[in-house]
Amino acid sequence: MFLHYILKYSSLFVLVVATATAQQAADNNIAVTGVEQSIPDLQFKSAFSDYVPYSDQALQSWRQANDTVGEIGGWKTYAKEASQPDSSTAPSSINDHKSVHPESKGVN
Repeated sequence: MFLHYILKYSSLFVLVVATATAQQAADNNIAVTGVEQSIPDLQFKSAFSDYVPYSDQALQSWRQANDTVGEIGGWKTYAKEASQPDSSTAPSSINDHKSVHPESKGVN
C-alpha cells in the first residue's frame, strides 16, 4: 500500500518539475535584443478633440423666418426632400429588397 502512494505522488512530482523546466526553457529562448527599434511610437487622438459645443443660433423675427421658408419653396419643398429615399441605404427597387431579404414576399 505504501508503495502505491510513493508511485502516485512521485509521478505527480515528475510532472510538475518537467512543466516548470519546460517553461523556464521557453522563457530563455525569447530574444530581447532590438526590441526598442521594432516598437512604433503610439499615437493617441481623443474622440473629443474636434468636438464643438452646441451654441444657440441667433434669433430672428418670425416674419423673416417665414419669408425665408417661402423663398425656399415652403413646406412642400421640405416634404419632398424628406420623402426621397437615401440612395446609399435604401434599396432601389423591390427586387433589390428581395436580394437582401429573400424570405420577403414584396409589397402587395
